[in-house]
Amino acid sequence: MEFNKKISKQFDRVVRDMEAYNTAGYEEFLSFLDNVSTFNNRTFGNFTLEEKANSLVKHIRSECDEIEENPTDLDEWIDVVILAMDALLRKEEPEQILLRWARKMSNNASRDWPEPTADKPMFHIKD
Repeated sequence: MEFNKKISKQFDRVVRDMEAYNTAGYEEFLSFLDNVSTFNNRTFGNFTLEEKANSLVKHIRSECDEIEENPTDLDEWIDVVILAMDALLRKEEPEQILLRWARKMSNNASRDWPEPTADKPMFHIKD
């Protein structure tokens, strides 16, 4: 639990830093995400998330099936990340996505969690 408090504070600092200024690496990553968005829209259609969500969810399910067959194939895990990022980029700008991610990690780190197990999903303990 102490680790979670410490990491939550670190995530909070990241959020503050992201809101306050941009570093060169940050700008490069934002540019990368802009290019990903452009590629996705040109290749898979310039649709809103509302229009594209159903097909993205089906594709993610298909990738999850492949992961279940070979859980150590990191390329299949990356496919899920790519599909999730496609969904996010159809709704928000890269800056907002990174802030949302950092805020969510800070929020998760401040929550209480059960003892970890390898074979069951982990859900935070609800108040």
